[in-house]
Amino acid sequence: MPKYVPPKEGDVILAYLPGNSQAFLKRIQVYLAAKERLVNLDPTRLQQHQQRVDNALNENPDDVEKLHELAILYELQGEFSKATDVLEDLLEKLLEVNQDCLDIYMQLGALYEAQERDEGALDAYREACENWKKGGLKLRPAICLRKLPPHYQDFLVCGISSQTARRQPDFDEVVGREFDRVKLMAEQSVIRLGFLGRVGTTEIVGRIGSISPTRHRRLLKKLGTYLVK
Repeated sequence: MPKYVPPKEGDVILAYLPGNSQAFLKRIQVYLAAKERLVNLDPTRLQQHQQRVDNALNENPDDVEKLHELAILYELQGEFSKATDVLEDLLEKLLEVNQDCLDIYMQLGALYEAQERDEGALDAYREACENWKKGGLKLRPAICLRKLPPHYQDFLVCGISSQTARRQPDFDEVVGREFDRVKLMAEQSVIRLGFLGRVGTTEIVGRIGSISPTRHRRLLKKLGTYLVK
């Protein structure tokens, strides 16, 4: 069995880093904002708004925002079964395109609870947890920039992403499939100095190479200059 070699500064590792947490949060915030906007409407105005939503869905049955609104309207009127049907249909549409559905599962869990469908609620919450694990933490390549104070076995790391459109000019660095002593899957990737994290050795799955001392110093200098300017 090969001897374990702890990572060092300049190493490129595979580690669990945040993924789509912000996207999940944004979608939940959008849902809550819509609910807050509708919760104060009187019954007559709720019905009028529902008619407008129904008309919009007649024109575009796949309008995710309107389907969400329709589910909220049913929920606010105590029609939990109808709200559930709408969200279950929406969930099916999103799963067909491999969309993360943490927010939908959370909302379905609450609706199942309101209908005393305890098993359904538990299943929905379990699926929400699985979605969070898949999207909230993702196995990514990252560069060990600095080892944190000696009592810790943690590193300050920056992520490497295949989404080169997120590159910040004069800050991040675009690299090819092979650079320094590293091989990646994507044709092009970006070293994102703004995508920082603290990673412990237990979260590191493996080492896939290392960057050159020159690049390591350059990255640290750019980050340091930005932080103290």
